[in-house]
Amino acid sequence: MRLPYRFLISALLIVSAVFVTGCTSDWLAGLPFLSPVPTTPVPANITCGMENCHGLAVRCGAQPVNFCTMEYAPGDRCRQYASCHIVQGSCQLVTEGPFERCKNCVEMCNNQYGNSPMAMMTCEQKC
Repeated sequence: MRLPYRFLISALLIVSAVFVTGCTSDWLAGLPFLSPVPTTPVPANITCGMENCHGLAVRCGAQPVNFCTMEYAPGDRCRQYASCHIVQGSCQLVTEGPFERCKNCVEMCNNQYGNSPMAMMTCEQKC
């Protein structure tokens, strides 16, 4: 009965030692797929964010809005796929895959139902 207990404790100590050694060693640093990618440091005082709140024309810049109104404009749903980030030292729009598809759909709805706000909103909800 004592043998399994000692074996369990020994195995736990060995696994812990291997884990600690692996976490603190630098043996993987030389491998090309694990080498850190050099990045250009960005000054801490650069602010980057959306400068407007509504619609498809997302504008990024150094003066992001502090708050947005509760009104809704066509394309606001698409903005969940857009964000502003500092890329190569400048504030730029970064979009996820669904943004372009959503934007194209909203623009199609606007072309078809631009004169009818209710029909436009109904169409946009399907985007």
